[in-house]
Amino acid sequence: MLSMRSAVVLKRAIAARAGGHVTFKVCKWSGLNTHAERIKGGREFAKVVAEIRRRPNRSRIVALAHSHGGNVVAYGGRDVPPEAQVDAMVTLWNEGARADTLALAGELRAAGLRVDVYPEADKLGKQFKYASTRNVPFVVIVGDDERANGTVSIKDLRSGDQQTIARGEAAQHLATRRQL
Repeated sequence: MLSMRSAVVLKRAIAARAGGHVTFKVCKWSGLNTHAERIKGGREFAKVVAEIRRRPNRSRIVALAHSHGGNVVAYGGRDVPPEAQVDAMVTLWNEGARADTLALAGELRAAGLRVDVYPEADKLGKQFKYASTRNVPFVVIVGDDERANGTVSIKDLRSGDQQTIARGEAAQHLATRRQL
């Protein structure tokens, strides 16, 4: 259990890293390590997620859990309804591109898309794998060349197709293709 001071420090660090406001929501669980209690805790977690997903700002949800609490989160998140699934993930090419990456994600969210951002600068293959294991259909790539040219590359993980388009057309491109 985190102390209040540690929780405040953690919240500030996460908010600074995420580039925005962060709300902590505690999900209660008995802590008992039985299958029935983990399932019960998972249902409570799923209710919290559903309540957050109903908010109009389409908040991004990141769950922090440890040990058996991780099982609770896994049980609660395994049956994600279609309206809660992410439409696209924006890659983080390098730490110098973080502000631009977050700005693009904000633009896509403002257009009504559910968008995730890869949490750290890493190899593209690892970022694609992360998106694929979470059933994210599209990855939006904003590398140095794309930034210089005012474009983005969008990879459809369902088909493997990749297109480079004007950045200003990305939201419409994704909105049209997410229905296919």
